Amino acid sequence: MVTLDIRNDFNTANFSDPAYLVRFIRSYSSNRVLPCESSEGVFRHQVTGGVPQGSVLGPLLWNTMYDGILRLPLVGRSEIVGFADDVALLVVDKYPGKAEEMCNRNIRAIEHWLSSMGLELAPEKTKAVLISSRKAVETATVEVGGTLVSSSRAIKYLEVMIDTRLSFREHLAYASSKATEVKA
Repeated sequence: MVTLDIRNDFNTANFSDPAYLVRFIRSYSSNRVLPCESSEGVFRHQVTGGVPQGSVLGPLLWNTMYDGILRLPLVGRSEIVGFADDVALLVVDKYPGKAEEMCNRNIRAIEHWLSSMGLELAPEKTKAVLISSRKAVETATVEVGGTLVSSSRAIKYLEVMIDTRLSFREHLAYASSKATEVKA
């Protein structure tokens, strides 16, 4: 499992088709102004791109644009899952080396699609975990944007810690530590 982070995703979203949707989004996104305060007073900055975060329509617009990444043809027993801008690539294979190879091929396809949309992956935020029932804990390495990313014992995806054995021990420890931080 590889979690992928899209660099500056909401701020650089590009809507190119279909034409009626582009017109609708342009209308929705036009005349957006960000008031800013400074020591010299308040000034207005024209906002010219991105999906308005926190807006009612923002998630729908993002999902509409992002649908293409979820429909990419992938190699092997692979699937892309996503929630908002959180994307994970899942690859299943009996052999870790073959899983690495398929992961890398799929990541290249994802990078190509993102590039066509004016987006790119943030390799420094990419995380990987090799889930296996084998006795020895193994690792895998994938390539993202020319950067090698080695698998970890556990990664966080959608606030859930996923570990190499799917035992969720790391998640219980994480959730417990978060709960002890909460003050009554």
